[in-house]
Parts: sequence; structure tokens; C-alpha cells
Amino acid sequence: MRVIYTKLSGKSVPQVREEVLSYLEDKPFRVLAHHDFAATLAEKGFELYPYEALEICSAPLAYQVLTASPRFGQFMPCQINLYQPQEGEVIVEALWPEDVAGATGMSVPRQPLETVQDLLVELMKHLSGREPQLEPISQPEQAAVEGP
Repeated sequence: MRVIYTKLSGKSVPQVREEVLSYLEDKPFRVLAHHDFAATLAEKGFELYPYEALEICSAPLAYQVLTASPRFGQFMPCQINLYQPQEGEVIVEALWPEDVAGATGMSVPRQPLETVQDLLVELMKHLSGREPQLEPISQPEQAAVEGP
């Protein structure tokens, strides 16, 4: 499975979040939820670098997908992660929708997936001024569950 991402220098996670929200204002997508993982974990005594997620959805596209494959709702809405593991660089990333569908083996209409992919590419180009990267989310030798 691949992730699409871009890296931004000289910005903070809140600044990038506001840029994403502004970009989506005239698009047929709506932000359904905002999660601030760092703040939530801090409430429990854990310190994490700035890490937020925005869940976005387009009602017409969601309808097409869910009527064709109701179980695909487990992978919706689309989530855009914004995080800053080191000072001075914010990473913006999302799972590549076509890969999510392929990994599940579910029959999902291609057109809604391509529309979401196009939005993700354009959003990341808007944020960084360059083409985003598309790469595997992990290497096979790293893809393991750890612990007892």
C-alpha cells in the first residue's frame, strides 16, 4: 500500500491545517472531523510532536462507493495527516485510495477513487509548489506487528 505525501519547510502544523481548510473551501469536499493527537495524548501524560488528522469526505463520491461496496466504509472518510516529527518540517500525507481498495479485494468504482486521488495531488501541489511523492507506506521487512 502506498502513501502520497509532501514535506513543507518553515511552517507549523496549525498553519498547514489552515491552508488545507482554505484550499478545501471551494472544493466538493467537507471536513468531517479534526483530531489533534498530540493534545489528546498530552491529556493522558504522553508527549508527542505536533500531529493532527483531518477527515474529509465528498457526499456524492461516498454515495457511489458505499452503494457499490458497503464494507468499504471501514476505510472512509479519507484522512489527511499533518505532523512535525522534527523542527522546521511538516509532513502532509494520505493513503492512496486505489491502493486501499486493492488491498481489501473489494469491488469499488474507479471514478470516485480517481477523483479523490486527483484532489490529494492538487492539494499537495498547492501546499508545496511541487509534485507530491508516492511511495510504499512501509517496507515488507518492516511490516510486522510487534509485542507479545
